[in-house]
Amino acid sequence: MNIIQKLTVRFIKRNKSISVVILAGIVLSVALMTSLFLFSNSVYRFFRDATIKKDGDSHIAVGDISRERLETLPNQELVEKRTLLSLMGVEKIGQDHGIHFIVAGISPEAMKESVPLRIVEGRLPAYEGEAVITRRVSSHEDKSLKIGQKVVIDLHQPNYYAYPSNEYILPGEDGQSVQSLFEYTKDRDLPITIVGIVENVNIGRVMRGGVYFVYQTPEEIESAERLWAGFVIKDISTKKLNDFCSGLHDLEYNQLELTHYYPTVQSEMSLLMKAGTYSLLVIVALVGVALIQNGFLISLSRRIRDLSVLSSIGMTRRQKWIMSLTEGLGLYFIGMPFGIVTGLAVMTVLLKVMTPKMQNISETDVTMQLTWDPLTLVIIAVAALVTLFIASVIPVVRTSQKSPLAGVRLQEDIKVKSERLKSPKIVSSLFGAGGEIAWKNMRRNRRRFRGALVVLVFSMVLFLTLSSLMHFLNLSMRRFTLGQDDIEVCGIQLEDSKDFNRWEALLDTDLIKDGYIIYSLNHHLSHSSDHFAERLDVIDGSIQVAIMSFDTMTLDRLLREWDVSREGLEGKRAVLVNQFFYEEEGHRRAQDIFDQAPSEITLMPREGHDESPITFEVAEFLTEGLDFCALRSTTLHLVVLPETLDLLAKEGLGLDVTLYANAEKNQLQPLIKRLETRIREENLQGYVFNMAADVQSTKDLVSLSSMIIYCFLAIIFLIVIANIYNTLSASLRSRRREFAVLRSVGMDERDFRRMLRVESFLYSLKIVFYGIPLAVLTSLCVHQAIGVAVEFSFRIPYL
Repeated sequence: MNIIQKLTVRFIKRNKSISVVILAGIVLSVALMTSLFLFSNSVYRFFRDATIKKDGDSHIAVGDISRERLETLPNQELVEKRTLLSLMGVEKIGQDHGIHFIVAGISPEAMKESVPLRIVEGRLPAYEGEAVITRRVSSHEDKSLKIGQKVVIDLHQPNYYAYPSNEYILPGEDGQSVQSLFEYTKDRDLPITIVGIVENVNIGRVMRGGVYFVYQTPEEIESAERLWAGFVIKDISTKKLNDFCSGLHDLEYNQLELTHYYPTVQSEMSLLMKAGTYSLLVIVALVGVALIQNGFLISLSRRIRDLSVLSSIGMTRRQKWIMSLTEGLGLYFIGMPFGIVTGLAVMTVLLKVMTPKMQNISETDVTMQLTWDPLTLVIIAVAALVTLFIASVIPVVRTSQKSPLAGVRLQEDIKVKSERLKSPKIVSSLFGAGGEIAWKNMRRNRRRFRGALVVLVFSMVLFLTLSSLMHFLNLSMRRFTLGQDDIEVCGIQLEDSKDFNRWEALLDTDLIKDGYIIYSLNHHLSHSSDHFAERLDVIDGSIQVAIMSFDTMTLDRLLREWDVSREGLEGKRAVLVNQFFYEEEGHRRAQDIFDQAPSEITLMPREGHDESPITFEVAEFLTEGLDFCALRSTTLHLVVLPETLDLLAKEGLGLDVTLYANAEKNQLQPLIKRLETRIREENLQGYVFNMAADVQSTKDLVSLSSMIIYCFLAIIFLIVIANIYNTLSASLRSRRREFAVLRSVGMDERDFRRMLRVESFLYSLKIVFYGIPLAVLTSLCVHQAIGVAVEFSFRIPYL
């Protein structure tokens, strides 16, 4: 052990309290870095596992490929696994070209991993001649297929399997009609037995429509000539994906959702995760550098006489650097294992807490697992080492500027003009001599407290910025969930009102607590006026208009409340709702549209459409909005009779139907199943959405974000507390001679304590003076970023 190492060990032992604080800073910094990387890896792993369970393990799906082309694909050495489905043919739907259901052969092995079929009803096919159908097939208006039913598919062979798109449509000779490139050849009749209904699959564009999955053995699939192929890329990366896909340029292929959840593949998810992780890593490094370098600076300041003596007998600056780095490395190798273990322990607990919320958000039963690899540990070690190196070098550079003689005498080269040391009269009048001495000390020793001041200001800005982020996210969540009912049933566009009665019969379903149906015109209309309310924010002087009606019971109730008869709404007459609702600062607010009631409303179609304007006479002007139902904000709503909607729909505008319902207590899932069953039995075209689950998912996401952010802030807070303790304790120890002089000239205990309190007050005032404006500025930036999507007023949290 050389002299530098011996002196380093001696200094560490002598200054145990400072060494412990530096060690605590290293442990906390490494623990936070470890948590960041482990969290990032674990989130990737969770979404990968959830996607594999839902959509399969394929990275790339080729929708239609011949056996010969499959065997000659380039870059096959990049493929780790290949899954094949046989394309047996299609079932034509109506007379339209390109509208068909795919008939695909699937093996039991493919059902397990690569193409997991999620059963809604019934079971998976297990024997020859059995098949399952996707929901799109079962809900089609021309189909009424039930489990156990035996059907014969009129099988055709198409020239294209892809679901129809503009790629396959060519304009006719007259420039108006279209000709399809799809051609069908009659193949054979295929008898099957329906044994189950499955969720719609997400394995590429070809399979996006309705699909019959027919049981086939692996041998049958191997003998098929036209195939769907799924590929798993070995050690996936952006380059390997691009290299493999370069050989598929002439085929219909898709990169599936699973590819988004690898850190080695460039995607929005990976960019977001990397940006978040490395941004937080920089913050941790800055706070860690401030704490650790402050500790090293105090340590070097306390042994400045020893270092100055060594400098006077020939110690070079390089040797001082080596001494500081040796001390830092010694504490690094002690603190890093403890930091990594602490990070692992924290993340283990955090992942267990997060798992239920993540499962609810992603609608899966996959659990979050602690995921790490050797590369992650290397990155953490290097990041911590760089942080420690910077923190070790800064104090050496600062102390090296002092001359050896001044260091031996413990003199500080402070150059301050006397005018700048003069305290304001208000300080001396409020706090007396103790306050005046405190002021002069703060002005004289600004450099000593600068590092801690920067850290505290930065911490205040960070805390208020992240708190603003959570506050604005909560406001956004309330805006999006405003007026949400438990269940929403969306009907496919109707041509007229002939199915209204069948939809209204759904409201009589058992377990519905209350509900209503909104019928609306499926067309983009707007209205311009010179009499809009002053606070109404409209674009280009016009507001969007929704023409709507309700189910019979709801409409009759509303007409009674409004004192309007059905006869008063016949023809093109409407009730104008002059308010819509929005959420602001956690409160539900109403916005007027007109400042005076118009006698009629003229509606204009979207630019580019050649329809004529529609004019409605205003039969009733409602000054209050419809707060019982989910309506769009910044929209003028006109309520008309269903018969009026029917007339407009027959003019080619189309109708949308949406049912909203609330379930009896603890009966949400049974009600959803009953509604789905009734929709199939009534042969209606509609989809049931669990809005309560979506609302809960949104709340869980915000809650999860809050949990992560506040855990991050808690560790930052601990680092800051350690920094404050280190700075104040070192300052008090270094000023013992000053305190002794002050007591010797007659300063009593009361004035002495007042001096320390005034110093703390002035120090806090300086932190607030710099911190609050910067925090408000960064919070405003966060507000502007989120306000692009959701509009709400700016507000500082806790104020």
